[in-house]
Parts: sequence; structure tokens; C-alpha cells
Amino acid sequence: LAVVTIDGKTHSFVHGHLKAHSLNQIVQNIALPLGRKIDYVHCGHWHTSQQKEFALSKVYVNGSLVGIDDYAFNMGFFSSPSQKLLILENGNEIDIDIKF
Repeated sequence: LAVVTIDGKTHSFVHGHLKAHSLNQIVQNIALPLGRKIDYVHCGHWHTSQQKEFALSKVYVNGSLVGIDDYAFNMGFFSSPSQKLLILENGNEIDIDIKF
């Protein structure tokens, strides 16, 4: 878990499934122990690209560059190989899924 402040916004970077068994729990699992609001949560290791909003927090999940493997298959995560590009500039967000 890493937490940094960039342009006045708090960003958390986590491995993903090690912080919550459900993406719906990840913000509270990070924010409550830290005692602070998290603006952005950046996750990996869910093997599927997705994004969600919870109250005032946004969660971005990077896809897997290799696509599906045995772990992802057994967990029910199915996606093509991809990566996520998130550009934050002047209060704007550009979220791009790059499919391979």
C-alpha cells in the first residue's frame, strides 16, 4: 500500500485483491485504517480492467497485460490482455483502456 498526494488529491496504490475480497470494499478497507479520505484508488491484480465510484472516491483497476491465467480463470475474471492509461490534468480525467 502506498499513499501519496498529487495536486491536492490523495492517491492510494494497492496490489488489489490483497486489500479486499470485493472491489466494493476496497475504499473502506484503505480509508478507515488511515483515517483519511482517499480520492483515487489505483489497483492491480484483478485481471480485468474496471472503474467505479464510491461517494467521493474513484477506483481504477488496471487490466492484465497477459490476459487470463489459471488464477483469473478460477476466480471468474475474464478479459482480454489490456492496460489502463489514466491522465489527470487540470481537473480533467482521461481514462483509456488499451486492448492488445
